[in-house]
Amino acid sequence: MVLKIEKVSFKTILLLLLSILSIPLVCFSILFLQGMGINDLVLAFETVKKMAQSQTLKYFYTTQGVVLDKKTLGYLALNFAKTVTPILLMTWSFMMSKKWLSVLLIIFATASGMIFMSPASLTFLPVLILGLFILHFRKYKNEKIVLILALSAILISLKSFWGLATLNYGVFFAGFLIVAIFALIENKFYQKAIFVYIILLSLVLGFQNLSELKDKSYCIQTSRGKICSQKYLTKSSEDLINFIDKNTKKTDSMVILPEGLVINFLMERKSDDYYNSLIPLYWEVFGDEKLIEYFEKTKPDYIVFSNWDNKDYYFRYICSDYAVSFCNYVAKNYRQEKIIDNGFRYLIYRKK
Repeated sequence: MVLKIEKVSFKTILLLLLSILSIPLVCFSILFLQGMGINDLVLAFETVKKMAQSQTLKYFYTTQGVVLDKKTLGYLALNFAKTVTPILLMTWSFMMSKKWLSVLLIIFATASGMIFMSPASLTFLPVLILGLFILHFRKYKNEKIVLILALSAILISLKSFWGLATLNYGVFFAGFLIVAIFALIENKFYQKAIFVYIILLSLVLGFQNLSELKDKSYCIQTSRGKICSQKYLTKSSEDLINFIDKNTKKTDSMVILPEGLVINFLMERKSDDYYNSLIPLYWEVFGDEKLIEYFEKTKPDYIVFSNWDNKDYYFRYICSDYAVSFCNYVAKNYRQEKIIDNGFRYLIYRKK
């Protein structure tokens, strides 16, 4: 089959470019009509640039499998060994002529597999598919369906290429990658073993999810809806909601950091229009000095700190691992109203 490339007219190219640029042009036109200036655009660009260069974002993308790190290779190799070992044992059991030995291998493979199964069990799949694709490219280059399937699997997994895990981005395309593996591995014994392993993994993760769901069965009911989570988190948040209901007015502003907008929504209390979240990434980009300068002007009625764990961003706890100077500013200029701690802590400060 020969592909013929025809000459494209200038008008067609122009229409293509205009269609691509039409949506951003409309969006930016609206923003400029609302009062945005060139300085705002430059400031936004600088902020995005700082975010892209920040160490916390690099750490986050490394732990989520987006960026390759030296430690990632060992992590991938370990999970590969934990997953492939029981699959190989199952494959050998299907090839055994002696039934007792076959049954023994299946039992051992199942037990070892279930011990090591976790949401990270398939973390190496994108790298494995790429390796198999390169290794057998000549074989598959004439099989269009397999070729398209493999290429699609590689492309959609780029978001989490160096560490596919079903706890984050990987949950959206793990199933597609499993189908691709079946297509690339034609050996029936391997396919059978992989199928059994996937069934077992599904059962293990299913029970883990049910346990997680049961653990998050504690709910808070308000006039604006219901929210459910773990008992320790729900109990503390319920106490915070009760405090807000009894001690604040609907006109009071309340900023809950590092994150807590859901509380603002449930209690109909205004947060801040700009700094309504303060995960380590935002702190690294803006810094304590800018935060203090900003809140010195806005002075919300209440500022609440929680001990939410930001471990995915390297710095874990606000006021102890990051934003310490800003927290000291709050402690100096606000009065501590209450400490709520039922395993999860809220420190409530009110403007003096």
